[in-house]
Order: sequence, then C-alpha cells, then structure tokens
Amino acid sequence: MVTGATGFLGGAVARRLVREGYYVRALGRDRAALAALAACGMDARAVALDDGAAMGDACANAHAIVHAGALSSPWGAAADFHRANVVGTSRVFGAARARAEPNARVVYVSSPSVYFRYAEQLDVREDTPFPDVTPSPYVATKREAEQLARAEAQEGGNVITLRPRAIFGAGDSS
Repeated sequence: MVTGATGFLGGAVARRLVREGYYVRALGRDRAALAALAACGMDARAVALDDGAAMGDACANAHAIVHAGALSSPWGAAADFHRANVVGTSRVFGAARARAEPNARVVYVSSPSVYFRYAEQLDVREDTPFPDVTPSPYVATKREAEQLARAEAQEGGNVITLRPRAIFGAGDSS
C-alpha cells in the first residue's frame, strides 16, 4: 500500500512497484491521478489520511506500507498540517497494527527539514535532537509525525524512516 500515491514521490514508488509485478493499493486525494493509477493496474482509492476507518480498510492484509502522504506546502493553516501529517501518520500506524499482515513493514517518508536550524549544520546524525524552534507548520508536524514513527518502532513495529532530499525526475511538476 502506498499513501500519497497521487503525489510525485508516492506515485513514482507505486508505479515502480507495479512495473516490478507487485499488487499495489494506491491512496491519494487527486481523483484524476487516481484514475491514471487505476489504469496502470492499481487498486486506487481516494482516502483521506485522517480517516481511520477508510485507512483501516486500505491497510487490510498489506504486506508493506509506504507512507508518503502528507500536506506539504510553504503556507497553510497549522490545523490542516496537523490533521494530515500527525493525525494521518497516527492513523496509518494504527491501521497497520490492526489490519495489515503481522510484522508488515511501514516505510515512513519524513523530511530532512526536521533538523532545520537557522544556522549551517554538518554531520547531523540520527541521534541529533530536533531543534526547539520550527520555521513552519509543515516542519513542526513532520517532526511530530517522526516522533510517532520512532515510538512505533520502539514498541516493536517494523518501521523505517526515510528523509529524501531534492527529489526530481520525470513527472516533476515543480
């Protein structure tokens, strides 16, 4: 299952998995993009990240989950970022525990912006504490969601967190 499959990264992951012969349940918000994913042979569904029941149905029997869905924008209401990025991530982890295959891997896609400081940094390590100040609601909520991922892993969940940077390629709309 791939959340954010109608976005650039999630869509690229979903299409690659289909090309490699995997069954893919693709979740997203953009109905036109979902139709295109369905035409590629995916089980494409319009599911809001914070919809616990729909997320549970989407996670049913999943062997692996790539959680690339998020609200990513330079501006917007803090409540919208929280609902998509924190509540949505919580719903994904809850649905994975309840409905996915036992020990299903969850790949949480975070952001290197979680370590943003108003200063240059070098050799930032995984155990580096997050800065106290955040420059935006996006960064604040990605940090909070990453803390959920860490807690899930500490409680025995099969979770890995990735922080891709400077993603570009075919289909990039920026």
